Amino acid sequence: KGPHTGGMFKDSEFVHLKNFVKKYYNTVPYFTDVMKCGVSRQTAQHKSRVFKKRTKNCFEKYLIKEIEIIKPEVILCLGNTAFDAVNNEFNKADSRIQRSTKIIKLVHYSKQANLQLTIKDKEDIIWPIQIGKLDKENLKDLSKFRDL
Repeated sequence: KGPHTGGMFKDSEFVHLKNFVKKYYNTVPYFTDVMKCGVSRQTAQHKSRVFKKRTKNCFEKYLIKEIEIIKPEVILCLGNTAFDAVNNEFNKADSRIQRSTKIIKLVHYSKQANLQLTIKDKEDIIWPIQIGKLDKENLKDLSKFRDL
């Protein structure tokens, strides 16, 4: 489900990201993925063998073209793979991403992040800190963010 072709994303997780973007950017997000092509029913061994090549080829063929067409003001990248790919393109001298585009890395909500946080923790605390809307230095009582 969702745009991730190899996917571990759940629709409920997209709801949290959508709510986050609406709250802090007052817009409805456009979701896409670095992995624009691939087969979801492949073995883990095959995925790891072709991952880097597939990421590069699919990114260059499809995602950069999407970014050129949409011309986003902000790109929120979930995790290292997305951020590294977009940021590397952005930093090229001949980048096709507008110089005015702000690129932000968000903590991914998958198990790969190796964090003991819920998606709600990320939506209410971590992501707002990462985009500069919540000052981590002033956070003393995290209990106000939890539904008790």
